[in-house]
This record gives sequence, C-alpha cells and structure tokens, in this order.
Amino acid sequence: MAIESILPDGYKTAELIEADGIIRIDVDKPYRQTYLNLSAYFNGRQNDSMSLKKFQFYENDAPKNLTNCTITIHAQKPDGKIVVASDCFNIIRPQVGIVEVSFPRQTFTAMGTVLLYLVISNNQGTAVSTNTMYFENEGNLSLTINSDNYDSELETKRKEILDKLNSIETEVNDRLSSINTLSKGLENSYNTMAKALDINTQTINDGMSATKNGANSFTGSNSFNKLTSMLGGLNVSNGLTVDGVQFSDKANRSDLLNPDNVFQFKGALGEDANWNLIDKTGFYSVWIKNAHAGLHVPGTNNGNGSDVWGTLLVFAYGATVYQMFINFGGFRLFVRSKTGSPTTVWNGWSSAQFNNPESN
Repeated sequence: MAIESILPDGYKTAELIEADGIIRIDVDKPYRQTYLNLSAYFNGRQNDSMSLKKFQFYENDAPKNLTNCTITIHAQKPDGKIVVASDCFNIIRPQVGIVEVSFPRQTFTAMGTVLLYLVISNNQGTAVSTNTMYFENEGNLSLTINSDNYDSELETKRKEILDKLNSIETEVNDRLSSINTLSKGLENSYNTMAKALDINTQTINDGMSATKNGANSFTGSNSFNKLTSMLGGLNVSNGLTVDGVQFSDKANRSDLLNPDNVFQFKGALGEDANWNLIDKTGFYSVWIKNAHAGLHVPGTNNGNGSDVWGTLLVFAYGATVYQMFINFGGFRLFVRSKTGSPTTVWNGWSSAQFNNPESN
C-alpha cells in the first residue's frame, strides 16, 4: 500500500537526515503536516528482527539531553493493530541524545506501511513526541496467503501460555485429588475412632468394663495376674481363689487380702529389735547372741540373755496379736498375746519344755 493512499488531506512526505549512520530526529517537529520517510534507510519484511539503528534527537536545532529520560514507540501496523513498547531503546550517549533502537518484532508481522512516532518522557512527568514517520514492510509468499489480520507471533505466545496454564491446571487437579484422598482417609480414621469410643463408652455404661474407683462387677471365670490391694472391700458372688486359696461364696474378706495379714517370711530380728513392736502376721528368723534388757525377748525375764536363736511366729487378726517363739533346737516353746488398742500391754511369756527329740 503506497504512503500516498493513507496520508491525511493536506499532508506530504519528507526525507530524514542521516550522517555517519545516525538518523536525526527533531522533537520540536519543524515539519508541518508532514510524514517523515524512514524507508530511505531501512525497510522490513514480515517476521523480521531488525538490526540496531542509531537515532539522535534534536530540540531547537541542538542535541537533546536524554538524562533520566525514557523513550516509547507508538506504531500502527498495516493490519490496524497498535504496538506500544519502551524496552527497544538503549540510550548510549544521553548528553547528546544518541540512542540505539531495534523496533519490536510485532511491527513486522503484517505487510504494508508501518506508521509510528516516538515519545520522550522525563522523571518530572514531561513528555514530547516526534513527527509521524513511516517505513514499508514487505510481505512473503507464505504469509501473504494468510492476510486476515492474523498475528502469528502473538498466536504462538498465546498457545505457549495456554499450554502452561493447562499444565498448571493438571498439576493443581492432581494435588487437589491427593488432598481429597488424604482428607477422606482422615475422615474414615476419625469415624473409626468415634465408633470405637462410642462402643467403649457403651460398654462402660453397661457395666461390661472395669473402671477405676467404679463399682465393678465380674462374672464368669476371670483371671488377674497381680493383686495389689483390696482394702476397700471385695464382694465375691461365685467364689474367689487367691494363690490357690479358695474363699467361700459371698465372702467379704478384704482383711485376708491385706499384705500385712499374709503369713510369709518378714525378715530377721537382730539384737536391737523390740519384740513388743513385732505385730505383723508372718514368721521371722531370730539370731541374737546377746539379748539386751528391755527388748522383751522370751526366757530372759527382761534381763540379759545369750544365744537366743530360733523362729518367731506372729498371728495378727484385728486388734488381737499372738507371738510364738520356737528355739533353734525345737525343745522349748514360748507364747504370749495382747488384744485391744495399741496401748494394751502384752501378757507375760508362757513356756513349755519338751523332751529331747527322738532319733529320726
């Protein structure tokens, strides 16, 4: 399309000035109603990437200082589409207004005349533009066929972006699916725990589970590996066996289960043991070389004695306590007792003498 066919009424064209490969552009627009021709210095072809060109800007017939300035191109392609860009300029000598420019590829996507002007802006918000300029963009056979305002570069970018968006969407959907699966698993676990808790609560409410400090009832044959204490009482309806000892039906014998009342070895009594204080059921070994006064050892009348060896048996039942001492040879027996509150005194020792044992 010739430039004459698109010139506004009353407009003309003019040639720009070039010196040493630098095209001069006057920003004070000395030409009136004129389009400036860049075709004398370059033309383009569709899909070209134009090499760098150098421009020098003048104002009032002197080089314009471009310090702290930016330059923007405003172009109209032959297909009517607009291109605006500022990243195609490199100000190489700002004090004398010289820049390098490579027009955006979008300006070369359609065949015909490209119209453009440049805008210079400073950091104070002031902007000044140039005359309108133009150059011709030649077509090629493969793209001339496709002449319906189709921008192939933008379409390629659009497809790339769509492909990336589709990839992101697929990844997001995969992650949402994983989160869904995890959430479903957590929900199932919660439901299982809630059901187990309901069953356990119902079992407790129905009296089918033992609870601490609760009134528990055991039926059938129940086995307990360790019995520590039943001081609060034990009600037995179907019989109870402890360490092979059978208790009668419906017995309430917590006192028999008290560890203090279990008949077992309770230790050795030395020369300083006060026998008035030995009142726990069980049996004790006695090895006293010298019995001191005041220890209430049998056979010494509370005085001194020697060689008191043997076994002491103690039977405590409530407030009643019996002591029975058998000497080492087995031919002497001492017995005494007390009953009542702890302040009750012991009865004196009674003794019995036995004949020498017969041979085995």
